[in-house]
Amino acid sequence: MSRRRSLRMLPLVAVLAMIVALFSVLSAPVSAATVSVCATGCDYTSIQAAVSGETYPVTVNVYPGTYNESVDLYKASGGNVTLKAVNSAGTPTPGAATVNGTSNPAFHTSSEHSGNITITGFLANSDGDHAITLDVNSDIVIRDVTASDNGEDGIHITGAGGNVTIQDCTANSNDSDGIWVDFTYGNLIISDCTTNGNEDRNIEGKHVGGNVSISGCTGNSSRDDEGIDVYCVAGAVTIEGSTANANQWGGISVSDTGSYCKYFDAALGADGSEEAEFEDHEHVASVRQPVNPSANGGNVTIKNCTANENNEAEEYGDGISVSLASGDVTMSNCTTKRNGFDGIRLTQIDGAVQVTSCISRDNVNDGIELSYLEEADFILVNGSVICGNGADGLEWDTRGLPGEAGVEATSADATGNWWGCAGGPDAAGCDTVEDWYTDSVDYSPWIKSISAGASVDPVTAGQPTVVSFQFSGGPPAVYLGQGPGDLRGSGPFTVSTDNGSINGNGATVEEFINEASGTLSVTLVPSEQGTATLTVVGPCGLEEQLVLGVLAAEEEEEFVPEAGTVALLASGLAGLAGYTGLRLRRKKQ
Repeated sequence: MSRRRSLRMLPLVAVLAMIVALFSVLSAPVSAATVSVCATGCDYTSIQAAVSGETYPVTVNVYPGTYNESVDLYKASGGNVTLKAVNSAGTPTPGAATVNGTSNPAFHTSSEHSGNITITGFLANSDGDHAITLDVNSDIVIRDVTASDNGEDGIHITGAGGNVTIQDCTANSNDSDGIWVDFTYGNLIISDCTTNGNEDRNIEGKHVGGNVSISGCTGNSSRDDEGIDVYCVAGAVTIEGSTANANQWGGISVSDTGSYCKYFDAALGADGSEEAEFEDHEHVASVRQPVNPSANGGNVTIKNCTANENNEAEEYGDGISVSLASGDVTMSNCTTKRNGFDGIRLTQIDGAVQVTSCISRDNVNDGIELSYLEEADFILVNGSVICGNGADGLEWDTRGLPGEAGVEATSADATGNWWGCAGGPDAAGCDTVEDWYTDSVDYSPWIKSISAGASVDPVTAGQPTVVSFQFSGGPPAVYLGQGPGDLRGSGPFTVSTDNGSINGNGATVEEFINEASGTLSVTLVPSEQGTATLTVVGPCGLEEQLVLGVLAAEEEEEFVPEAGTVALLASGLAGLAGYTGLRLRRKKQ
């Protein structure tokens, strides 16, 4: 192509480039605006003005300060909104901004909002209402929010067409619930939240169309209700790494999962028991996804949880209770002690029932109650410590449901547990097994003894030896499970010595069983010659001692050269010095 023709083509190329650029702009996705709120120098001086003045989607960065307003996040046009508390540099910072609604909520929706709502980092206060109360037909995310000392609930979700996620929040000492979520067609996730000392339930989640996950939370000291309560979940429920102690009623309660949650049935249940609840949230029905409870299974998993000293001296004073579950119930490494009624109570479970590596002791009534389980696939209770309970260690009630004839129940495997003494259930000093009607609980063998040994015996002072205690019974061989009890706290076994240190932590340590074969191993380093006695003490008289011989530490010999060696060394050094001088003189020449 000639230079002249190239020059003629330049205008056409420029026009095409402009057209391409224009199409790129028109086809680019609309990005959310980000606006700022502060006393001076920002886009807005109030959060409500920012929300009202902007078209969703929008992100509102709220700079440090106290904002005395009740922020309505509802917008008739819908859309997503994110509110963030930020520091003076604009970095999201929990607690940087306070929103005080006085007698009204700090954040609320005046009507059902179509779109996602995200709130992060605020201190939210209301003297006469919920700190946060939301109703949306999509997703809700609340993170790093403190909502304590409010006139009603701390965080109150009345409906969500999608998922609800509440993370790293604090909701203490509210005049009603700490966190209350009712009616979501998606999943409910509550993690790493602190909810203590609320008037009613510390955490409550109910009418959930998806799954419920509660992890890393505390729900202690409810003044008039339960610590953690989950009710009517079409999907699965998982509660792990959580604590519910010293509540007026029970600690952790889960009921009506899977097909027992009639709320999500197309017919709203044959008896219409949940119809009124459904009508309360009918405005979200148009966006819901069909829920099939039987497909989701209704499984319940509870692990690494503690529920101690819950006070109600009636049937609601259990440490952990699960009832009306259409799926499997699996409980492991949980601790329930000194509760006003049962430690663990499982009622009307259709799937498999497993309780392993738990501690249930010193409860007013039963350690573990299993009732109305005639539909259960199988029942297993093992590797656990069940002792010191006021009534039975294990109550196995095979009667039919009230008003129904009894049905032959699945047999229960309750082997491999410690019942408070080597004699096993029903022996003097042991917890009992109350087996109603069928004699279908197999609890033999049980944990009967502790065997002890060391990797090096005798051991030299200052040198390590691994000492192992095995908790076993049989034949056939059975063992206590790893733990047992909640693995997040201190171990249930105290190991001490009169000579040296254990695991590098002094003469006394608290440990868990740390091997699947029921073995607790520690490392002893004795400090002086003689003997070293190691003592392990566990719940309800589970004790053993091991005495090791300790040899004197080997002394390091002091090196003292002989006289001839010293003379020879001196002669060699003198010769070396003479040779060095000779070399220096030759270099100078």
